[in-house]
Amino acid sequence: MNKSKFSSEHFYLLVIITLLASVSLACGQLSFGIETPVAPTATSDNNSQVQVSPSPLPQSSETPPPSETPPPSETPPPSPFWSVHTDSFTGISFAAPCFWEVQLTLEDPLITTGGYMSIQNIPGDYVMQYPLAFPRGTGVYEVGGIKIEFVIINPSAEGYPAGISPLDYVTAQSESASLSTLVGTEEIEINGQAGLLVTSESNFGVGQYYLFKVSNELLLLVNYFPEDSFNQLDMQGVLNSISFSPDNPVVIPSHTPAAPLPGLAAACIPEYAEPSDPPQPRNFNEDQTTECGLHSFTSLEYLSDKVISSLQNRDIGTLVYYGYINEPFDIGYWLSEGVSSTPLEVGTMLANQFLPPDPGMLTFTTNRAEFPPLFDMPPESIFGPDYNVAEVYYSEGWGSKGQGAALLYFMQDSCGGYYWHGMVIAGDSHFDQ
Repeated sequence: MNKSKFSSEHFYLLVIITLLASVSLACGQLSFGIETPVAPTATSDNNSQVQVSPSPLPQSSETPPPSETPPPSETPPPSPFWSVHTDSFTGISFAAPCFWEVQLTLEDPLITTGGYMSIQNIPGDYVMQYPLAFPRGTGVYEVGGIKIEFVIINPSAEGYPAGISPLDYVTAQSESASLSTLVGTEEIEINGQAGLLVTSESNFGVGQYYLFKVSNELLLLVNYFPEDSFNQLDMQGVLNSISFSPDNPVVIPSHTPAAPLPGLAAACIPEYAEPSDPPQPRNFNEDQTTECGLHSFTSLEYLSDKVISSLQNRDIGTLVYYGYINEPFDIGYWLSEGVSSTPLEVGTMLANQFLPPDPGMLTFTTNRAEFPPLFDMPPESIFGPDYNVAEVYYSEGWGSKGQGAALLYFMQDSCGGYYWHGMVIAGDSHFDQ
């Protein structure tokens, strides 16, 4: 079995993030949930530690009488445990905890179709470092994982005029052959910079993201994960620190960042210099996995029921992120060649190509009397002799018109466990037609 790996790249292509409803409203505008402190002067390059020089507060020349309200307390100084990062291509700057991983754009988005940046407290090999704690490559958010994604959009590369506003852009996107439908927008503001909270709906469900105008040529889409981390201090610190111009200083938070994930240390913060206890072994799906891990289930009935119910409910997220789609997953096209794909690619094909408008009408059977003739080929022979076929389901109702059919293959592995290996799809017609 191939090992699963933790990856977030899929989240920014199909926007499926649901923000908390507790975001505060003021004067008809939505703003992030913590107060923005007065910004200190800060300088840094992409990887340097913060250098800060707090601006002195003005001093009063007179002592107020006892009956008057005392002056406001001094703004807390910025924490030395945050680093300021500036992307050289876009000029976007932000603060992040000193031990978080930061990826800036690799190419100039003005000469490409766009760019991508990420900020996270999840080391790249964290999930693989503790495979027993994350048997499906998932669950890292449940132990405190946080990630923010910046998607740089070059509207000109998509045929839109320079200077297009975020609202005009999302409106035009919703009217084109987009993978998502615009539900609504709300005006927001961070660090004095206006933007939009966009709510959209796709085959993966309803999600939200932030959209800003960075310059006359570029837009910035911001996602964050998980959805319930919005009010976490470090998440708020990063979001409220963002600056699109050198004239607008990055706001460096005053608090010490939260500790690194279980089992990790942060050398740049003395109190986190020693690693904490590692994450404890965990198992999803009611301890249904075998020693082969990742995509191997002890019960064929449990696995097939999960797959079928997820398909009938268009619950692609469950199939992709909880190991029900094997990696690699083989898709055979009837009377044509096939492909081997990742779970994310398979989920996208299921949502956008294979499933009918009403997947609840899909039928599934293991009764061979109801199978198509398949030119007198046994169904087990389609994937060759190298696999131990445990069960084959024949399913009708597939395709854009609900007139197609498919065969779903569940195999048995060396641990005696079961996995969904692949499928053969007949498109918009039945087999042998």
